Order: sequence, then C-alpha cells, then structure tokens
Amino acid sequence: AHPAQILKRVPGVYVSQLSGEGHSMAIRQPITTRPMYLYLEDGIPTRATGFFNHNALYEVNIPQSGGIEVLKGPGTALYGSDAIGGVVNVLTRPAPATPGGELSTEGGSYGYQRLLASGGGMRGRDGVRADLNLTRMQGWRQDNAYDRQSATLRWDHVGDDGLSIRTVVTGTRVDQNDALPLDTLGFRTRSAVNRSPLAYREVRSLRASTAIERQSARGSWSVTPYARHNVLDLLPNWQLTFDPQRWSTRNQSFGVLLKARRDLAARDGRTVARAIVGADLDLSPGSYRADSLRLFRTGTGAALVFDSAQATRPLYDYDVTYRQASPYAQLEVEPARGLKLDLGVRYDVAGYAYRTDLAPTQTGRWRVPGDTTLAYARLSPKVGATWELSPAVALYGSWR
Repeated sequence: AHPAQILKRVPGVYVSQLSGEGHSMAIRQPITTRPMYLYLEDGIPTRATGFFNHNALYEVNIPQSGGIEVLKGPGTALYGSDAIGGVVNVLTRPAPATPGGELSTEGGSYGYQRLLASGGGMRGRDGVRADLNLTRMQGWRQDNAYDRQSATLRWDHVGDDGLSIRTVVTGTRVDQNDALPLDTLGFRTRSAVNRSPLAYREVRSLRASTAIERQSARGSWSVTPYARHNVLDLLPNWQLTFDPQRWSTRNQSFGVLLKARRDLAARDGRTVARAIVGADLDLSPGSYRADSLRLFRTGTGAALVFDSAQATRPLYDYDVTYRQASPYAQLEVEPARGLKLDLGVRYDVAGYAYRTDLAPTQTGRWRVPGDTTLAYARLSPKVGATWELSPAVALYGSWR
C-alpha cells in the first residue's frame, strides 16, 4: 500500500511514510527531502534534473510493477548527477505468455479501497499488457482523503536478428488533502481534527518511451527516446504558520538514451572483458510560480484551524529550460576467476536558461534573481572491484 513497505526490506534502505503515498528516502545516510536520489522506470529517469520531488515514487505504479532494483551509494558515473545517494529503478511487467487477466480488490479501515486490474497476451511476435491501479482512502483524520489513479500500457515486439522494441506509456493522477502534524496532546488523544483542511497536493504525470535494442553474439546497442509531462500543484501545510504559499510547477521533457556494449574477450565460455559506452541527452522546459496567501482561521491555540486562503501577490514566477548532454564509458574485466574489476567515467555538460516574469529584486524576504543562463561541466570517475570468495561470501568495494 506504500513504497516503504517493500523498500525497507532492502538492507541499508529506509523510507519514511508521509501522507498518502508520500515518502522521503534514506540510503546509507540520514532521511532527507533533498535531491539525493535518482528514480527510474525501466532505466529512464522519471523526472528531469532540477525538477526533483522526494515523493517521486507516488508517480510510479509500484503495486503492479515487475520488480524494483536498488543501487546503494553514488551511481554518478553511469547514471548521472542525480544519483548522489542511490538509484531506485522500477520495472514494468511484460505481456503474459498466454492471454489472460488479473483482478484484485482490497479494503480496510478509514475508507481504504484499492482495485488492481491487468490484462494482456502475446500474438505472434507482439505482446501487449495493460495495468490499472485505482486507490483511495478517507483517512482517520477529517478532510484528509487520498485518491489515486495509475495506468500502464506496454507493447513488446521481437523482430529478426536480435531486434526488440519495447514501448511503455504510464500515467498517474494523485489528489490528496494534507494535514498538519499532531501536537503532543493531539497525539495522546488521537485527535481526528485536521487543522489544515485547505492544504492540498495535486499530481499529474505522463511518461512515454520506446526502447529499440539489438543483441548480437558479442554485444548490443540500444536507442531509447522518451517524453515526460509533470504537474504539481501544492499548498504546503508545513508553511502555514510562518510563510503561507501556493506553488505550481510544470515540466515537459524530451530526451534520448544511447548505449552500446561490446564483449572484448572470453575465457571458458564466459565474457572476461567488456566495454560499455553511451550518452544521455535531455531537454526539459518548465515553469514555477509561488503565490503568497492570506489565511482565514477559526479557533485559537491548539484548536486553531486554517479554513481557507486567498492569493495576495506572486513571489516567484519564472520559466526555465534545462539542457544536458552526458557521454559515459565503462570497462569491465575479470583478470582471475571470481575477481571482477570495473572502471567508469562520465562527463556531464549541463545547464539551464532562466527567465523571470517578475521584476528582479535583491532586497526583502523573497528575492528574485534576474534572467540568466548557466552551464556546468563535470567529470565523474568510478573504480570498483568484486571478489567472490565462495558461493556464499563475496567482498566488494568502490571509489565513486
């Protein structure tokens, strides 16, 4: 029912549970909402750099996924600048070998209901699968409902000479009302009063990708174009007492992932030397607006309730376009049986063009930068080794 319930089973991974399916991650470091982690779906980032959301897994249909891969520690050399603390890759499910469907329903306390429906099959060299996730919950506190709809459509084609094509379209809609944390008295009495019924979160995400891959006896190559659409409208409850605002974020993305693998040497039927090269290209225009709010309240002290709000003036209003071109390479060798070494490097050339619709100001509480264009370049190396002492014991280490 929540990403924490499966991800916390991985050693070294902790996921805190927030409202609805919201979460914050901790992989080998303290819990944080900072942009420390890279979230993927079938190897494709779910969001562009700079548009990070620590709740990003609620935009992915985890209950109907085919699996989850967790890479602990920095993965910058192969995965890019967002993979500072770790990588979480959610895999979609292929079509079943024989036509069929699945249907499951769940119900629980406080109005919790979920319907999971899937169907698909193979016909010749083509397979199609469709998944639907409908979830809602009233919550045990007043005006604290959570409503979600997710759908995944996947088409697989197997061609001649090792060619395969996978097209995936996924969409998610999340609407929820957020509640202020309970104080000590409210916690002890299990108060169901929501002191912030005006706080809300509206999420819209749509992703589409096509992975074209060809396998040969000694290697493979793949080209994966993709497009993304992300919308987040939010009235954050945690700012109501000191800086009430309403946020609106929009982001469009267009990109392509290029990758090639070549087996260089073999011994006893096993590959002992392999080279991987690739490049990630991304163009992501977006916008952000934040409005200051005038709050209307009832009650006082512990009984104070924020009932409604009215926008008074914009604090930020800008357009920004992120650009990225990042080639990378990795060499994997096995100098002795059971010992594997890898050496990787990535060169990120990234930047953004920013344009404000408000007058620039460098005074006061909310400061607005003037229009600017910035660029960054960074070389990220990686060296790693894995030594399998026995089928039950292995040692590994890396510098990243």
